[in-house]
Amino acid sequence: MLRKRPSLLFVGWLCLAALATAPAASAQEVDLKYPIDVAVDSQGVLYVADRNLPGILQIQDGAVKVFFQADVKFRTPLNAIRCIAVDKEGRVVAGCSTTTEVYRFEDGKPVPLTGGQISVPMNLAIGAGGEILVCDLKLRQVVRIEPNQQIAVLATIQAPKAVSTDGAEKLLILTGVDRPLLKISAAGDPTKTSASGGENVHVFGGDYSPAEVFVPGRPFDYPADLVQLASGDWVVSDSYGKCLWRVSPAGEVKKWVSDERFKLPVGLATDGQQVFVADPRANAIFSVQADGSVTVVHQSQVKPVGTEP
Repeated sequence: MLRKRPSLLFVGWLCLAALATAPAASAQEVDLKYPIDVAVDSQGVLYVADRNLPGILQIQDGAVKVFFQADVKFRTPLNAIRCIAVDKEGRVVAGCSTTTEVYRFEDGKPVPLTGGQISVPMNLAIGAGGEILVCDLKLRQVVRIEPNQQIAVLATIQAPKAVSTDGAEKLLILTGVDRPLLKISAAGDPTKTSASGGENVHVFGGDYSPAEVFVPGRPFDYPADLVQLASGDWVVSDSYGKCLWRVSPAGEVKKWVSDERFKLPVGLATDGQQVFVADPRANAIFSVQADGSVTVVHQSQVKPVGTEP
């Protein structure tokens, strides 16, 4: 007796049923793809901005899982994630360049904070009072997000890369041009930005803060991020130099860590003692201890492709 072949419709239904009943992907299948920034909370949990996921990964007790999976559709929240931070209440904050927005996670969902009043959020930091500070690379501004979702322009500076607090009254700004470290007022001041001696410092119009040149010249090759240690020193990541620099409170610069495993160190985070480094070319998160020793927190076996930080 000849058996009837199943119809294509029936075969398709079987395939869909199999997919519906298939087990969820295991934790081992979740991994770094292109980590460009990292943040750490008070419990030591790491949050990784992964440009090619796209979205946010969480690393806790050696396990990697998805904290937020963004849509691959252009101009959707965190489709082009650039930076990440954790605020004083333990909430994750992240910036996206395609939606020109900064989001804070509330009940697991990204909530927009500015209504698109910024352009390319290159770096985020949490101020001394818990305020969110943003380096906007395209608009050449350092801004503060106010509780009413308005922004206050603190400085207009060429190529702002990162911002860090220096106590309650000052901010330290990392730039990608000459005189790469500047100090400005955390409060902001609508007066012309000028260095000591009256020399203009990367001024392009708009609101300004009085600035002083903290580190002159151009000691870094291609600086990417900035964090402050509990000791008062700052650490600067150098993408092209494949190293970390250390800057004292007096502005003295010295190369601190250079490791052969560094391929493109960019995003930094610190718990005050150790420094966490996101490296998209190495596809890894590193930890650097106070003595300069480097360990791998997690390294992916996925080969990174195509995207620059």
